[in-house]
Amino acid sequence: MRKLFILSLILLPILVHSESRGFLYKKGNDYYFEGNGRSSPDIANKTQRLSLANEAAVMDGKAKIAFYIDSLKAKRGANAAEIKENDEKSKDRVKMILDGVETVKTEFDDDDNCRAILKINYKNMMKTLRQASDY
Repeated sequence: MRKLFILSLILLPILVHSESRGFLYKKGNDYYFEGNGRSSPDIANKTQRLSLANEAAVMDGKAKIAFYIDSLKAKRGANAAEIKENDEKSKDRVKMILDGVETVKTEFDDDDNCRAILKINYKNMMKTLRQASDY
């Protein structure tokens, strides 16, 4: 039991660091984010359940991307969330980035839950943010 506790203390910083990145994985300049969604089981129509689950998964993935963007550091040391509070142009740029996210893959399980993989190009994202202010 003691060995298990010591092992968990050793692995905990690794797990925390890997989760703090926000994205699922990186391939070249593309960052991939995962969104999960489910719909109400009370809806009788299967097509509507699948559609709602898909939309929920895409929205969850976009929320993770927005959280990732907010955690980025700017040149002055402030993060993007602090810059967005004062700068309307930065808010608009983040909305543009989130509208341009590409849905790469969607999967449904037996319970009509959806898993969506979203892709965003890091260089294009940073280029768009730099046009708004000093990222």
